[in-house]
Amino acid sequence: RILPACVVCGVGTTHVITIDQHNVTALWGCGMNNMGKLGVLRGTYYDNHIPALERVPLPGGRSVMAVACGNNHTCVLTTDGMLWSCGSNSHGQLMRNTGGPPGLQRVDVRGSATVTHVECGRNHSCVLTHDNDLWACGLNNGGQLGLNHTVDQGTLQLVEDRPTAKITQLRCRGNHTFVITADGALWVCGGWTMRSKSDPAASDFDDYDPERDNRKLFHTDKQLTLQRVAVPGGAAVATIAGGYGGGICNNIVITADGAMWRCQITALGMSHFFSESG
Repeated sequence: RILPACVVCGVGTTHVITIDQHNVTALWGCGMNNMGKLGVLRGTYYDNHIPALERVPLPGGRSVMAVACGNNHTCVLTTDGMLWSCGSNSHGQLMRNTGGPPGLQRVDVRGSATVTHVECGRNHSCVLTHDNDLWACGLNNGGQLGLNHTVDQGTLQLVEDRPTAKITQLRCRGNHTFVITADGALWVCGGWTMRSKSDPAASDFDDYDPERDNRKLFHTDKQLTLQRVAVPGGAAVATIAGGYGGGICNNIVITADGAMWRCQITALGMSHFFSESG
């Protein structure tokens, strides 16, 4: 019997990774396995669907510290500070430039820094190191990497334009990246690029909904570096959690005074709409 220590679900399409509380060297996955995002090898190929939990091979019998799942990729942090990834590398989200052989493969972090946290957005990945450096790679069409440009990155890049206060929490949602700093401030970068279906390049973007967005050809709304989010009353943020779907990034923000707020960021703009939850 598996006793989950944590359960992590993929973004957009369904896959699940769980750590066994009884055996932290055991990682299990199920769901859609297109592009090998579950890391479960069947002979010389990957099945597209794994209906029940199956064990994911961990290199060298290492123990798992954390797992993060994107749309079609998975990242694993082991207790020795090593970082591993598998699945699609369509935008460089595996943090290792090339897809490489199937299954979990090691990611080299620049400067041999020890990774303390890993997060996955839809098609991008971010890590935090022990010296509190923030690194990012993958899809960057909305500036979600915080690098002050919109060029995809195949290897981890240092995010230099970041808050001076220590980063205590890192979250990736859809095409956005959030950080919370030690002073309770919430910061975000990212956005969307959308084209109408009459545009020949529209196949590159899947967030356009003609009933929701009646713009005829082109709309962009991007935040290329981490910017502070205005929280009602200037309250310090304790944590943030949420999900992504239908072009909307919905988040629940809990402030230090115990209040719970809903923060919605839509594909129609980077406005932060706060409403207190009951």
